[in-house]
Order: sequence, then C-alpha cells, then structure tokens
Amino acid sequence: MIFTVFKETWVYLVRHTKNRLTLILVFVALLAYSAFFLPRMNSFNTIDLEKLEQSVISNEGIMKSAMESENFDVNLFTGQSAYVESRRKLENNRALLMAIRKGDALRYRKLTDIYVPDFHLESLQNQAAKNSLFPMKDLNYKLGNERNRLESYTDSELTFHVIQEKTATQQFQKFFHEWGPTILIALTLFIGADVFVESIQKRT
Repeated sequence: MIFTVFKETWVYLVRHTKNRLTLILVFVALLAYSAFFLPRMNSFNTIDLEKLEQSVISNEGIMKSAMESENFDVNLFTGQSAYVESRRKLENNRALLMAIRKGDALRYRKLTDIYVPDFHLESLQNQAAKNSLFPMKDLNYKLGNERNRLESYTDSELTFHVIQEKTATQQFQKFFHEWGPTILIALTLFIGADVFVESIQKRT
C-alpha cells in the first residue's frame, strides 16, 4: 500500500512539466555553483595570494633599506628594529607563499597557528567590525574555533579544500546551517502543490 502511494505520487510529480523544469534548473544551479562560484569564493582562511607576494617584496625592500642605512634602532612600541621585524615577516610570508604554491596544507596550518599576515588580519578585523558589537572578542573566538577545527583533522585528511570548507560534506553542512531548510521547504511546497490539488480532486 505504501509503495503504491509513493509510486502514484512520484508519477504525479514527474508528469507535470513545471516540476521537471524545476528539477532541471536545480541540477543546473548545483553544477554552476560547483564549477564557477565555489572555486572563486573566499573563506575565513583564504589568504590573498597577490597581497602575500606584494608583502614579500615590501619586506625585502624594508630589510635592504635598513641594511644600507645601517638603521638597526629598536622601536619602542614593538621592542624590535625595523630590520628584525621585516625579516620575521619576510620569512613567514615566504614560507606561507611556498606552502600555498606547493599545496602543502599541513605546513600551511602550522604556519597560520603562529603567524597571520598583517593584511589578512586587518581584513578579518574589518569584517568583524562590520558584523559584530564586540569585534575583537568575536574575532579571537572565531580564530580559536578555526584552529580547533583544523587540528581535528589528521595529517592525511587535511587539504586546502578542507581548510577553506569547500568539500561536498562541508558545503552540505553550511547549506543546512544557513538558508538550506528554507529553500527546501519552498521547493517542496512548489513541487508538491500539484500533487495536493490532484489528491483533493480524487474521491479515494
């Protein structure tokens, strides 16, 4: 009996051109999202490669300038000289750049545990300032959560797709945590409307 009802309902669904077009459009939308939008989307952990390259060049210039002028005076605010500070940033930025280019996700995770480029941190702070009443508190909380999330994966599981939350499983989770349930309910009502109307018109 249950199988018969399910079979009849499925026949009603497939019979209507509107429903077939809706399913085709959903399938096309999924393909477009996976092929065109998802690869270009930036996540919380996406570091701008061009800015990272520029930062490497900039820090190299600061180091050379400090060496040529023999300016090794210690900055009262940072407790380090401009030369030492730029060398530290240069080494970390260059290591990050190499990890990204080589696809070494494990190395990337270890580096970002102890260092975040200035431009990326500034971008995160600006986003937090726009969307939070307590930006620094929420940003530190988010950074801690991201660190714990990445540490929960084994070395063999960790990839840049996992880091940027672009795997199929992660996308499904994000979908259901955001607008997914609303979209599914709307589609269900839209597709099932014809079945409901026809079932009312039948006497049995």
